[in-house]
Formats: sequence, C-alpha cells, structure tokens
Amino acid sequence: MKKPMILVILTGIVLLIATVGCSDVTPAEVTPTANIDATVAARAKELVAAQPTPPPMVVVKEVTPTSNIDAMVEARAKELVAAQPTPTPVVVAKELTPKPATEPTIASAPTDTSVPTNTPVRTNGPLLKATPKEVPTATPSEETRTDNPPDSLGLSDIVLRDPNAAVLADFNTPAPLADKLTETREVKWTELTIPPINLTRFSFGEAATADLIVLTDAAAQVDESLHVSAGLAGESTVTNDLLLRSMFQFVEISPATGQYAIYSTKHGNYAVDVADDGVRLVLRDVRSVNAYFAGTGAFLTFSPEASPTKLIANGRYVFDAAQSAADKTLAFDADPRWTDREVVLTAGGSLRLADAGTFLALYQSPIALEIPSDFNPESQPRVENNEYYNPAAEEGDRLAASIDRLTSRYSGQVASKGIDKGTLSAAQAMLQEIDAALASQGSQTRYPKEFYVTLRDGMLRRMLLVEEST
Repeated sequence: MKKPMILVILTGIVLLIATVGCSDVTPAEVTPTANIDATVAARAKELVAAQPTPPPMVVVKEVTPTSNIDAMVEARAKELVAAQPTPTPVVVAKELTPKPATEPTIASAPTDTSVPTNTPVRTNGPLLKATPKEVPTATPSEETRTDNPPDSLGLSDIVLRDPNAAVLADFNTPAPLADKLTETREVKWTELTIPPINLTRFSFGEAATADLIVLTDAAAQVDESLHVSAGLAGESTVTNDLLLRSMFQFVEISPATGQYAIYSTKHGNYAVDVADDGVRLVLRDVRSVNAYFAGTGAFLTFSPEASPTKLIANGRYVFDAAQSAADKTLAFDADPRWTDREVVLTAGGSLRLADAGTFLALYQSPIALEIPSDFNPESQPRVENNEYYNPAAEEGDRLAASIDRLTSRYSGQVASKGIDKGTLSAAQAMLQEIDAALASQGSQTRYPKEFYVTLRDGMLRRMLLVEEST
C-alpha cells in the first residue's frame, strides 16, 4: 500500500511550485551568505557616517544584538575596528585643531576622557622648553634635588663651560665719563610749549635768538658766573659736556606758592642765586658738606611758565644753621625781605635782576636723564627724603681707609693705585683659586675669568671726583 507515500511526495511538489511561483527572484538569487555580507557592509557604512572626528583614543561601544543577523553585523564591525591603527597620544604645548581621520572608525568618542598636560613646577633654575613625550613625567624642582655634592653651592645643574675652550666673547666696560663728555651727539632743540613742572630739565636763552645760557667749570671747580653760548640752539651736533653745562632743572620748593629753584644738571649741588651785590645772578653751592659747615647756602625761586616767558624771581631762601644742626640736614628759611624782580639778559651776556625782564626761550632737555622704566616697572611715585648730614663725620678719603684695613689675603690686589701689573697678577691668582674651589663642587663662575679681569680694569681706569664726602 504505497498511496500515502505518493500523496506526501505530491504534496511537497505542490508546495515547492507554489513557493517559487509567488517569489519575485529566481532561486539562484536567494543566497543567505550574500545577504549577510551586504547587510554587514551597509551597517558598517551607517555607523561610520554617524562617527564624529576621531579623538586620540578609540573605544568600542558594546551593542546588544537583536537577532542572529545583528550579531553577525556587530562581529564584522569589531573586525573592522580591530584592523584600524591605534593613534598614539601626543602631549602638545598649545591647542591644535584636529584633522579628520583618513580611515573609518566605529565607536563614538568618550565624553570624560582628558588629555594629559604638563603641570608647571616652580624652580630656581632657567625655564626649559618641554619636549613632547608619549608619557609625561614630572620634573623635580630645585628644592627636591639630592644630587648636589656636600657643601655645594647648589649650582651643579648649570650647563658648564669647557674650561679649555677659547673665549670668543669680547668684553668691554663703559668708557670713562671724562671720555664720554668729549664725544658729540646729534640734538634737536624744541621749545617747551607747556608750563614746566617739578623736576623738569631744560635749557634756556634769549627768545628769538639761538643763544643759550651755560656754566663754566675747569679743574673740578665750578665758576659762579653764568654766560652766553652764542648760537648753541642752532647747532645740531654738540659735545656731551656742553649740553650738560647748558641744562638746568626746576625743583619745587613750595607747592602752595608755586616757587621753583633752578639747579644745575652737571653740578647738582649748585643752584641759581643772587650775588652779594643783590643784582647779578650766580651759581651757589647749597648741598655739599662744605656748604653745610660754611653756612652760606642760599638760592632764588622762580615761577616758570610756557616758553617764551619771563623768569620772575619770587623768593629767596637762606641757610638755617641752627635748624640744620638740630635735624642733621639742610634747612632753609624764606627771606621775608625779598621783593619780586625779573631776570634780564644784558648786552654783555650776563644775567641780572631788574624791574623789567627779558623774554626767554625754554627748551626741552637735549639729553634724557629720566630713570628708565626698567628700573621702575611699577611706576612708583617719587618720594621726597630729607638729606642727612653728620657734623661728626670723619673728614678725608674713607674709602682709602677701608682699603688699608684689608687682610693680607686680599691686600695684594690693591697694593698700588690704578693699573698695575703686580696687582693684576694677584687678582688673576685669586680668580684661579676661586675657579678651583668651584670646580671641586662641580660648578664654576657665571662668566669666564676674562670678564672679571676686564671689569676690574675698567673700574681702576676711573678717578672719582666727588663734590661732597657724605
């Protein structure tokens, strides 16, 4: 009885024909493996398109599969991710704009990953430029160094010079002031178009001319008389000495009354005063120790205006010996008998006081002597201080007395004044000793020996002439 078997076969054939008849593709096109690969590729492209700019680190986000096909897609995606090169993190000193990756990555960027940066460490040494490294490491500060030898000066971390290398630097000291005074400089004369204020430096002469008022000095002595240098304001190249002798400075004495003394720039102890005849203007020593003990200091005050102007002598101050001794400073009292008079320039070139004065031109200082901003970076205001004088102070050259008290270990370097071969030899021997002591500690002087020898030579070529000893 084979009827049931035949029936089953016929039924299977009918079902197969029905299935094929209802399909839009041929049986050869229905291949499970091909459909899975296509699905994986499409899924990978979708994930890549959704990716932002890749960060230095790549993290794969796990996704729970929803079907067998999804599991195969994720497995294939992991294979693609594994084939990507791993980026190496780089520490940079500034923010850079990241560039797009040339190869696709799959995972999204983590939101809590930070890039390591160098933390500044306070040290006593020079600031070093960091070199990017894959793993940044902390640099110990000078306080934590333990590699200095015993009794070291703490300088073993400096870059040492080769003691045998030739010195290529050419060391020089500034020229002595006496030499600089003889040099010339280009100058432009510009009138003061606004009223001068305290500490304004200026030159002056008769208005509508190029004549200027200058002082005379010779052999370290200052002539009390002022005279005219004809045509000086018309010169464009002038010696430093003549420029300094033509420069003066307004110094405020009484803000309430607008009184300003006029001091010399080259010889700052001297101020403009009236001679004993009560008419002629002179320079008088008002600040040195000699003026303190002589008790003859006195000066006039003026009320300056914008150029051109007349200089009006609106007061005179005289030395107060009793108050100066009590306060150990220079004290001056206003002369109550003074009457205002004007400055006149005579035909002979002298300055006098009269009822009707001469119009004078005031010029800006031809040499800038203000304190550079580098020495006052915070622009601190000037503070007035009383000058101190000690009547019991020893007279004479106290610097020379100090040198005489040097021990025998150092006295050979100053046994003779000025430039001397014997003292130079002693100084060089001491430098050798200093170098050897530092070398034993793994250190050395900041500059080569030639620098210190040049500095010493420059100092010994100068003779200091002072106008006061305290």
